[in-house]
Amino acid sequence: MTYPTGGAPQWGEAPKPGVIPLRPLDVGDLFSGAVAAVRSHLKPIAVVSLVVAVVSQLLTLLLSLPFTDDVAALATLDPNEPDPSVVLDALGDLLFLGTAGVFVGLISQVVLSGILTVLVSKAVLGRTIGLGEGWRELKPRLPGLLGLTVVTTVVVFVGALLCVVPGVWIGVLVSLASTALVLEQTTVKHSLQRSRDLVRGAWWRVFGVLALTTLLTVVVSVLVQSVFTALVAGVEYGVGPLVVESLGGVVASFLVTPFSAAVTVLLYIDQRIRRERLDVELAAAAGS
Repeated sequence: MTYPTGGAPQWGEAPKPGVIPLRPLDVGDLFSGAVAAVRSHLKPIAVVSLVVAVVSQLLTLLLSLPFTDDVAALATLDPNEPDPSVVLDALGDLLFLGTAGVFVGLISQVVLSGILTVLVSKAVLGRTIGLGEGWRELKPRLPGLLGLTVVTTVVVFVGALLCVVPGVWIGVLVSLASTALVLEQTTVKHSLQRSRDLVRGAWWRVFGVLALTTLLTVVVSVLVQSVFTALVAGVEYGVGPLVVESLGGVVASFLVTPFSAAVTVLLYIDQRIRRERLDVELAAAAGS
C-alpha cells in the first residue's frame, strides 16, 4: 500500500480500525501497538523472523568454524608468556568475523524489517495478510532498501568516527527513511529527505522513543543470550558452544526484532499523523 504525503495536522475523534488509535500517539500507544501488530500477524512474523534469524546465525556459525582453533588458543594463552603470533592471528580472525557478522546482519535485517514494515502497516488498518503477499509488496523495494541501508550505515559510521554525538544525531535523523521508502514507494534520496523532514523539530522525542526501544531490546537480548551462554560455561571453546550460542542469538532475535521494527513503523505513522493528517487518510482507507 502506498502512503501518500501532504496536508496539515487536524484531529477530531480517534477511530481505531487496527492496532493504534488514529491520533497522535504516546509511548504507551507505540509500545502496545507494536505488541498488538506482532500478535495480529504472529504466524507470518514468526516464520520470517525465525528463517532470517536461523539463516543469519547459520552463516555466522559457518564463517566462525575455521577460526575456532585460533580463538581457543588465545583463550588458553599464558598471560605471563604471551605469544605475539597467537594474539595477532586471533585478533585478525575476530576482526574478520566481526566485519562478516555486520554484513550478514545488515542483509538479514533489511529483509526482515522490510517485510515487518509491510505487515505492521496493514495491522494499523485492521487488516492481516500472509507472508507471500507481504513479500510481493516488498520485493520491488528491496534494491532501494539495500542501497539505503548501505548509505545510512556509512553516513552514521562516519559521523560516529568524527564524534559519537554527530553519529547519534544523524542516526536519529535518518531513522524513518527505510519505513518511508517501503510505504511511500519512493527513492533512496527522497526517503532520506522524508525522514529528515519528519524528524525535524521532534528529534528529541524520536530519539527518546528509539533509545527506550533499544534499551528494552538489549536487556531482553542479553538476558536470553546469557541463559544460553551459561549452558556452555566452562566448556572448551569449539563447535558445540558455538552452536549453542548461535541458538541463543536466534531466540533473542526472534523475540526483539519484530517489536523494534514495529515501533519504528508506528513512530513514522505517528509523525505523519502529527504533521500531515495521515490519520484522515488512514481512516478513509480502513473504511473503504
